[in-house]
Amino acid sequence: LRRWGAVKIQAMARMVIAKHKYLTAIRWRRAATKIQCQARRMAALLIVQTKLAVQRSKDFEVWDGLADVLKANWARAKANAKSNAKVLAQSMSKAVPGPDLGMEGVEMDMAQLSTVGAGRLEVHLPSLSIDEELRLGLPHYPTDQNLSILGRLCGLVDRNIAHMVVVVPRELPQDVSEYWIKLLELAGVEDAAARLTLLVPERGGDYPTHLPLASLLLYSPIAMRRLTHICGRYKCAYVVPAVCGWQEKLLAVRINTPLLAPAPAAAQLYMSHSGAKRTFDAARVNVAIGAHDIYDQEDLIIALTKLIASNLDIDDWLLKTDGDFNGECAACLHCSKLKSVQDLRNERAELVHLHDGDKSIWHSPDVQLLARAKLLKDLQDNLATSLSLGGSDLLPDWLSFLRRF
Repeated sequence: LRRWGAVKIQAMARMVIAKHKYLTAIRWRRAATKIQCQARRMAALLIVQTKLAVQRSKDFEVWDGLADVLKANWARAKANAKSNAKVLAQSMSKAVPGPDLGMEGVEMDMAQLSTVGAGRLEVHLPSLSIDEELRLGLPHYPTDQNLSILGRLCGLVDRNIAHMVVVVPRELPQDVSEYWIKLLELAGVEDAAARLTLLVPERGGDYPTHLPLASLLLYSPIAMRRLTHICGRYKCAYVVPAVCGWQEKLLAVRINTPLLAPAPAAAQLYMSHSGAKRTFDAARVNVAIGAHDIYDQEDLIIALTKLIASNLDIDDWLLKTDGDFNGECAACLHCSKLKSVQDLRNERAELVHLHDGDKSIWHSPDVQLLARAKLLKDLQDNLATSLSLGGSDLLPDWLSFLRRF
C-alpha cells in the first residue's frame, strides 16, 4: 500500500512538472511567434518603404526630365509658330482684294504650312483636384469639371495643334459631340473630327462621383494605354490640367508626357489666397486692402481690429478661407452691426473737426491704439453675430468656418 501511494504521488508530481513545462513551452512558442510575426511585418514594411522611396526618386527624375523636354519643345513650338505666321503673311500679300470682302480669295498653302509646323499634341485634363472636403460639399462637382471643355476645344483654331485629346468623365451622347464638331467647323477649324479625340475613363462609373477626373483616369488601364499610345506618336506633347495636384503629376509620369503646369507644391501654394497675395506684394502690384496668413480666431480678430480701425468708412469686409474654391467658403462681416464702429466714426468726426479738418490725425499711433482697444472688445463679443456666411453647405455655422482656417 505504501508503495502504491508513493507511485501515485510520484506520478502526480511528474504530471504537474510536465504540465508546467508544457505550458511554459507553449507560452514561449507563442511569444516567439509574435516576435517573428512582428519582425516579418517590420521587415516587409521596410522593404515596401524602400521600394516606394526608390519609385518616388525615379518619379522625381522623370518629372525633372519631362520639364526639360517641355522647355525644349516649347521653344521649338514658338519657332514653328513664327514660321507659320511668316507663311501666312506671304500668302496674304499674294492675295487679291475683293470688292465686297476686305481680302477675298485669300488661300493659304496648307501643305507648306504643315511642313513648316511639325504640330503638337495637347492633352486637356479638366480635373478639379481640390481637397476632398471641398469636393464632397460641391453638389454638382462632375458638372463643374465639364464647364471648361468647350473653351478648351476652341484651341483647335491654332493650326500648330496637330491633335487634341480631351478627357471627359462620362461618355457623351453622339448629338453633343457632333454639335461640338459643328461649332468648331463654323469657327474655321479644319478636320475638326480627325484632330479631336474624346477620351473616357472606362472605370469612371465604378467609383464615387466626388473623385477627380485625374484619379479616374489613373484607375482606368485601357484609357491609360490608349493615351500613352497617342502621346508616343508626337514629339511635342504636353498635358494641360485645370488644377495641378499629385494626381496630375503621377499621370504625367505614367504616360511620360510633360505637364504644362508648375510642381504641385508650388501650384497649391500660389493657388491659395495668402500665396497669391504674397506674390502680388513681392511684385509691388496694387491689391485690395486686407490681411493674409491668418490661422486661428485670435489672429482673425486682431487683423480685423487693425483693418477696421484704419478704414472706418468700409461697411463690409469679405472673409475667405485660404483654400477657398469658387467662393464656397466665404463670409461677410457687416460693420453696421458693431456698435463700436459707429461710435468711432463719431469720435473721428469730432477729432477731425477739432484739428481744423486734418484727417491724418485719426491715423496717429495713440488714436489708433485707443480705437483698436474698443474694437477688440466688441469683436470678441459680437463677431459671430455680425457675420453672414456664404450660404454653402460647407459652412453651416461659424464654427465650421473657423475649422476651415
